[in-house]
Amino acid sequence: MDKSIKRAKLFILSFLILNIFIVYFTIYLPINSELKKSKQEVFLTLADSKIISIDNYLESCKTGAESMSSRTMIRKKIVEYYDGEIDFEELRNYTKDLYADGVEALDNSTGAVRLVEEKIVASHGELNLNLVDKSNYSKSVDLEILSLDSGHTVIVYSPIYENYEILGYDVVFYNMDNIIESISLTNVNASITDEIMSEYDKKIILREDEELLVKDDIIHHYHRLEGTDKNILFQISTKDLYADLRKIIIYNVLGAFIGLGVLAYLSNKFIISNAKRLLDRALEERNEFENHAKTDSLTGAYSRMFLDHWSERNLNEFEGHLILIDLDCFKKINDKFGHLTGDKVLVKFVEIVKSSIRDEDYLIRYGGDEFIIITDNEDREIVESIVNRIKEKCQSVDEFSFDILMSYGIAKIEGNDDINKTIYKADKALYKNKEKRECKEI
Repeated sequence: MDKSIKRAKLFILSFLILNIFIVYFTIYLPINSELKKSKQEVFLTLADSKIISIDNYLESCKTGAESMSSRTMIRKKIVEYYDGEIDFEELRNYTKDLYADGVEALDNSTGAVRLVEEKIVASHGELNLNLVDKSNYSKSVDLEILSLDSGHTVIVYSPIYENYEILGYDVVFYNMDNIIESISLTNVNASITDEIMSEYDKKIILREDEELLVKDDIIHHYHRLEGTDKNILFQISTKDLYADLRKIIIYNVLGAFIGLGVLAYLSNKFIISNAKRLLDRALEERNEFENHAKTDSLTGAYSRMFLDHWSERNLNEFEGHLILIDLDCFKKINDKFGHLTGDKVLVKFVEIVKSSIRDEDYLIRYGGDEFIIITDNEDREIVESIVNRIKEKCQSVDEFSFDILMSYGIAKIEGNDDINKTIYKADKALYKNKEKRECKEI
């Protein structure tokens, strides 16, 4: 009897040990791997959405500097100087106050300087002219990011043109620390760095050209900022990223061991179904975040991230038109009536556009007050009618004390075209339209 009891106990012990190994290798390890991968995907998606914010900020810096260089009145004075109609001191006196007004209108700008023949015509704000690098002078707007003891500074070099001749340069300084601080979260740190670390403990590749580097239990994700020699670095500790995984897995494995004491089959079935529920929840969490990142939170239109993903997957087989729309005088609305009114205008405009297009068309918020409509209509006249319908509805809005004005450009989407090339074509058409617009009525 004692031998039978011992044999039974040994059988039970062997059965439990076997099932422990089965649970560890067939449940614990796969769940742990899948949940970690899901968390890593969420981290990458979060980083991608913040990178869009950085790209938009740098683009707005270039646009602001370019707007300074294109101001007609003070640009014409440089022409008069070169023609010998005025001397340099007269040029400086005329430009000084107008230039200061323009600099103060630029968001996040700390100062700017206008250089003609490498001499200072006007300057405003806090400047360190020793940071100006003449090698960055070119025929197009260019920028560089400097990492200083006082923080990160964006310097934009914008040529001043007249009849395709460069008259001088505007050099505009921007504070980048505010935008960096705004994209950092409780457990995710964002920073600017020059180099990508070459020594690490582990490399994780989840998508093409996107990787995570792990060193000392810190996960690093680098992204090169376009047109610069700097990288944006996102960091999160493995402890924070996988904070709830251990609890989830431990609770479920304990449930499996307890269940094994009652009935191995039922316990295994419970753990597998519960694990599937957890994986589904993690997938829903990732999808929910991706959907949020692809939708503009203010207006409900699609975001630039959606445009990038859509163009990668659909552009080669798509035929139709792209409409680029810019709300005229929008900065003046913000300045005169406040940003809350400006936000209401954007929301109302999106409401009008959605009521004017089909469900299969796409409305994307491309920038602050720039929108893109993508339609598979190949008939240019139908596309023009869509725009006219939007304009008519804008003119009938009576909830503001001013009209909602817009300029637009239309470009045909060719199957072999890059999306940026199509946007460029529409942008050229838009600005021809916009040159005729006056903002006196705002």
